[in-house]
Amino acid sequence: RVPGAEEKRATAALGRQAQDFAGKVPKSETIGSVSVEELSKRIQDRQTSEQHRLTQPGRRPKLVFDSEAPKRTRHPGGGPRFASDFESGNLRMVSKVGAAEYDLVLFADTNTNRHMQWYYFSVYGLKKGETYRFNIVNLRKRSSLYNEGLRPLMYSEKRAKNEGIGWARGGQETVYYASSIYSRGSEGTAWHTLTWTFKPEYDRDTLLFAHSYPYTSTKLHCEISLLLSDPAKAAVMQYGALCSTNARNACTLLRITNDQPPKIGLPVKKRAVIIFARSHPAATASNYVVQGLLRFLVSHENAARELRDRFEVFVVPMLNPDGVVAGNSRCCVDGEDLSRSWRGGAQGLR
Repeated sequence: RVPGAEEKRATAALGRQAQDFAGKVPKSETIGSVSVEELSKRIQDRQTSEQHRLTQPGRRPKLVFDSEAPKRTRHPGGGPRFASDFESGNLRMVSKVGAAEYDLVLFADTNTNRHMQWYYFSVYGLKKGETYRFNIVNLRKRSSLYNEGLRPLMYSEKRAKNEGIGWARGGQETVYYASSIYSRGSEGTAWHTLTWTFKPEYDRDTLLFAHSYPYTSTKLHCEISLLLSDPAKAAVMQYGALCSTNARNACTLLRITNDQPPKIGLPVKKRAVIIFARSHPAATASNYVVQGLLRFLVSHENAARELRDRFEVFVVPMLNPDGVVAGNSRCCVDGEDLSRSWRGGAQGLR
């Protein structure tokens, strides 16, 4: 459900501390299917629960996953196994803090200490029908659409195999709030927690969770290869590289046009159209848009033919492949935000 304009204005303060709601949002307003009053109560309950942990003597979190020190990773009682050692994965550490509750810590963007927002990880070995709670505890944004009805993306390998259902929004009791335990980042900025509950539908299943629909560099090159495998499409699309990145990945450049002699009435020299996407790795939706755009531009549609006759279209479908592979949110592996580095930034990046 997409909130209307009035609802967006009414809920602008969501994602701050619970007391910020007092007198600002009508109680009749709802966030998704949850009232603002109920959301405020959930935030208070979660912050109280966090504080309660600190007052319980002898209760210490149990580290169950550490991507930087795999030997420290433990699976008490054959418990769940977390992983993010795949393309675009981002999960640094997991601690068990309750019977079926886990605190998750993300990596900051490479060579930075900030921009923790993108998450993508897997977990294997959860029990069917049991309620689990995941808390991602070191997010940086002060507000979030998770308090306006957005829910985490979930993928079940067994559900995909048995029911044909892939990525889908899921989980219950989704709340985003300022953390009371993990209160400060290295820059003195308050960390925020995203929490949700869910019940696995299958035993011995691998579940994946992500901030938005993943679109990896590998997926992009598979899509391009598929288009180029059609001789008619390959005749109007040239594949090359704009440059080599600092991590030695190719920054793909596509040129789409009709190279045949121009038709009568059309200019000999064509104007150029330049399109680029994915300067921010977490903006995966842009690659789905580009995928549809490429399929259209090389198609037999009359409008696509006319565009190819009139223009040279240059497409850089993934401007930041290093950041995408690394699982960053905004930056490349040098820690530069490419959409903010047109004039500044390291000379080598320009």
